[in-house]
Amino acid sequence: MRILRLAEKACETYLSELDKRNFSEDATTDRKVRSILNDVRERGDEALLHYTRLYDRISLSPKNLEVKREEVREAHKKLPPKFLATLKKAAHRIRRFHERVGKSVIPSATIKDRSEKGIRLEQRISPLERVGIYVPGGKASYPSTVLMAAIPAKVVGVQELVMVTPDPEYKVPHMGWNTVEILKEAPALQGIQTGDFFYFVHSYYVVPEEKDSVATLTTYGAPFASSTWKENVFAIQFHPEKSQEKGLRVLENFVKAI
Repeated sequence: MRILRLAEKACETYLSELDKRNFSEDATTDRKVRSILNDVRERGDEALLHYTRLYDRISLSPKNLEVKREEVREAHKKLPPKFLATLKKAAHRIRRFHERVGKSVIPSATIKDRSEKGIRLEQRISPLERVGIYVPGGKASYPSTVLMAAIPAKVVGVQELVMVTPDPEYKVPHMGWNTVEILKEAPALQGIQTGDFFYFVHSYYVVPEEKDSVATLTTYGAPFASSTWKENVFAIQFHPEKSQEKGLRVLENFVKAI
């Protein structure tokens, strides 16, 4: 991490270099994107499926473009009860916040100012009819993105939401919440159980030579060692400081253990 102090010459030089950066648009990329958009407008699902095969490397048909309600219900049944309760709690808080914020804004109505003759100032706030939501992830899960994007849209009156997400087999860095499987007891893992969620942000993992040092496993495409413990050395792949109650428990255990 680089620390700059305003009083130092280095800070002034650094800021000057930032100002010189080129933020010009990439004309080539812009043309390619516009070409794709125009093709989808003209050919519809046929073009959409073509670019999905080309860029996402997955073959779909018009029949399985949309996730069916039965698939949603089956996926809902598979959610761990504790995790589902957490999602519902988060959804309630997000909805309550945006409902209160909405009351401080005048929807569809007008704010008029006729303080000067012949001049009329007016503000209108109206929801879009349709909103698209892109949820990144692939093999990782981002339910928070769904909640933070979909709930505010519904609160303000958006009629139709369309959500898309990458192919689950498309490899991306491991970012988001995932569970651990306890393989052996370790002082830093007291109070942690198989199925507890932790927050991961990484693009690689290590393979311990000593297999008996692996304390927990996590699966992301393939199982990997998410923590190891040997003597007084404890190594973890997740971020305890971002993992809420369970992460704080691990940190507390570790401090006590050493």
